Amino acid sequence: VLPSWDPLCCMVGNPTAGADAQVCSLSYNLQATGTSTGSWTSVPAGASFSNPASPNATVTVPAPGGLYSFVWTDGPMPPCQAIDTVKIRFTQQPVANAGNGSSVCSYQSLLNAVPSVGTGLWTVSPATGVTITNPASAATSVSVSGDGQYMFTWTENNGNGCTSSDQVTLGFYEQPVSFAGID
Repeated sequence: VLPSWDPLCCMVGNPTAGADAQVCSLSYNLQATGTSTGSWTSVPAGASFSNPASPNATVTVPAPGGLYSFVWTDGPMPPCQAIDTVKIRFTQQPVANAGNGSSVCSYQSLLNAVPSVGTGLWTVSPATGVTITNPASAATSVSVSGDGQYMFTWTENNGNGCTSSDQVTLGFYEQPVSFAGID
């Protein structure tokens, strides 16, 4: 048996809460469409909305690393409501720090990145004649075949599509040997 028509109940369309996503931050701009009046809720609880009644609210979660479901409920009251859910995974953005540049009177030096989130990898330009002992280690030794300046790039990846890079320039020069002559 169908319920009788309620004149106080509006016609509710088919709301769309938006596309599922993964973001490298603690905030996301929600994008519900096909709505009249509605509100956002989160599962799990703990997220805050810039305006829970706005289909384009900005949501902020307390910590990275979680999958949240955001439910857009369209319509004034049951049974005149329709809902849709969007799932957003919040991951921590790496912040690469390659360390400080310097010049050395040697063809060997140390790279000392400050790791943040995920895994890292060293690359170098120019790469000819350069050996990085362990490119996946934040602290590793490097050797070059001749004088020059080299740009080393430390790139971090959190494993969820979020990356960050930082560069450091090291100068390598042959150690001079002084000889004043024979007494």
